Amino acid sequence: MTLTLTEWYKVNNVGCSATKADMTLASQDLTFRKGDGSEPKVTVHILPDEDIIDEVTLVCLVSNPEQQDYYIAWSEHGTNPSSYTDGINFPPMNTQQGYSVASIYTTTKDKWNNFTMFSCHVWPGRGEKPIQSRDVSKAMSNPIECEKE
Repeated sequence: MTLTLTEWYKVNNVGCSATKADMTLASQDLTFRKGDGSEPKVTVHILPDEDIIDEVTLVCLVSNPEQQDYYIAWSEHGTNPSSYTDGINFPPMNTQQGYSVASIYTTTKDKWNNFTMFSCHVWPGRGEKPIQSRDVSKAMSNPIECEKE
């Protein structure tokens, strides 16, 4: 099945099944959570220095009072050509403040120590609002988050 972007934004659920000789082999439903269009809070967190041995783990946390789908990807500044990389993305979790989605990205300790800038990029599933990005590097005085405009 193929949907145009306009058709995709009109639906909330899509179902797909595979059959063979009148027998359903697999069935999957996809629910699209559009949310209310509110801006998510995006933060990037790192493990403490004492927990960093050979690799550095970065966590991008996307929070919103309303459940909404997001596409989250990572980039490293200075890579040629510049490209996006998927992290390990987790499904939405219900929290006291609403919903949170996390993406984990792992890099080498060498890249981290050489002050490479890493960015978490967040696209809302609604497709109506632009991307939000947060940068982090060892060179920042506060490596928790830095808003990118």
